[in-house]
Amino acid sequence: LHWERLILTEDPARKKNVWDAVKETPIDFPEVERLFATKPAVVKKPSATEKPKAQITMVLDAKRSNAIGIMMAKLPAVSEIKSAIMEADEDTLTYDQLFAI
Repeated sequence: LHWERLILTEDPARKKNVWDAVKETPIDFPEVERLFATKPAVVKKPSATEKPKAQITMVLDAKRSNAIGIMMAKLPAVSEIKSAIMEADEDTLTYDQLFAI
């Protein structure tokens, strides 16, 4: 714990306050340390038979990827897109949606 204990002396000039009536509670410091201490992290060493994980290469930045995901959620299913293009159906696939694709 990061605190310093204050010891009040019996000074007759000092006014009485609430802390004069408080009794000191004993603290079991080993128990406090056991409950609140952080345990050291166990570092697992890779074995010789374990393959290293492949790194993921990001082609798009997160903002652009999010914008594409929102746009794709607004589009109809792929089979509906194909039939809308073949039939030139503007009710299923609008000009803006077709331009976004």
